[in-house]
Amino acid sequence: MFKGAPLPNNCPPPEASEPESSLTLFRILLSGEINDLAFQSYRQLFPENKRYGNLCIAYAVSMFTTLEFTFEAYRAALQRNKILGSHIARLVIQPGYGKFELNPVNGHCSCWFYDSCLFHEIECLQIIPIDENS
Repeated sequence: MFKGAPLPNNCPPPEASEPESSLTLFRILLSGEINDLAFQSYRQLFPENKRYGNLCIAYAVSMFTTLEFTFEAYRAALQRNKILGSHIARLVIQPGYGKFELNPVNGHCSCWFYDSCLFHEIECLQIIPIDENS
C-alpha cells in the first residue's frame, strides 16, 4: 500500500518502478528539517483542491536527480510567484521505499512511497539553504 492511499486508478502509473539500487535524489524542503512534513504530496498539502483528487501525480512526492535540476525547478516556481521552500536536501533513497517515475528531460522524479517507508530513516547527506540569487 502507498502513503496517501487510496490512490486514483492506475496510480502509480505502469511506467513507475522500484529502483534496483539506491538513488541519490534532491528534495526542496519547506524548512531545514527532515520529517514527515518534508515529504507531503500536493494532495496532502492541498486536500481542498478537488482537481488533485483524481490526479495521480498529485499523490507523488517531487524530487530531482541533480542539484542543477532542483535549482531550475525552484527558479521556475519563483517566476510563477510560488515559493517551494527554503532548503534543498540531498537524500539517499533505497530500493523498497516505493515506486518512481523519472522525466530525464527535466530531472523530475515522481515518488510514490510505500506505507512501510519511514521518512525519518531516509539517509540525508546534506541540507543546503537556498540562496534566491543562486
